[in-house]
Amino acid sequence: MPLLAFWFYARALMKEEVSRIATLFQLIPVFVALLSIVFLGEILGLVQYFGIILIVFASILVSYRHAAERSFSGVLKLMCLLD
Repeated sequence: MPLLAFWFYARALMKEEVSRIATLFQLIPVFVALLSIVFLGEILGLVQYFGIILIVFASILVSYRHAAERSFSGVLKLMCLLD
């Protein structure tokens, strides 16, 4: 499984800037927190939910391209598969 994750990470690095990928890579704790809520019945506090929302919002801002096309980077899909 780690080899598959590295493959997606390497593909994302080939398509996008390292600074964007490194920031999107920080979505892993968000997925862990959400999956722990679903599968383990974890109870999070208001501060943890605010942190999750803040990380997701920042990742969306980093992924958004300000070019003429006004779209999101396709690498976000690869990073979500990585998580």
